[in-house]
Amino acid sequence: MGTARLNGKTGPYVQLMRGMSGSMRIYFQAGIRAAHVELYLPKGMVMLMDERELNEAIETLCCSKAEEFHLLGYEHVTAEEIWQCVSDRYKSGEDPPLYRIVNDILSLKVTGFMNYLTLSAFKGTAF
Repeated sequence: MGTARLNGKTGPYVQLMRGMSGSMRIYFQAGIRAAHVELYLPKGMVMLMDERELNEAIETLCCSKAEEFHLLGYEHVTAEEIWQCVSDRYKSGEDPPLYRIVNDILSLKVTGFMNYLTLSAFKGTAF
């Protein structure tokens, strides 16, 4: 059985390392907070995150992106608004793979976020 751990980790990079024993480490940084996920799996085993762990990881990424926007002068951006912007890209009922969700959050730019807010205001949807 595999285990997962989510801690603070510094480093301006995304890195995936696979050890000889099948262990895997993923490091990524966005904004102020960095995330460090370690997966220790025997070769051939797959680790499934439960919904709570997945939600915590996504929330951490969204908080980190909101903090990044705060540093750029957008003080009123919240993690919830970041998630609404990113999840708006997915078709209803679609469950995108985790790597796509992580990429979409970490690669979100202020201009894309502001475009989302502007379009939401024109459509009359709450944001």
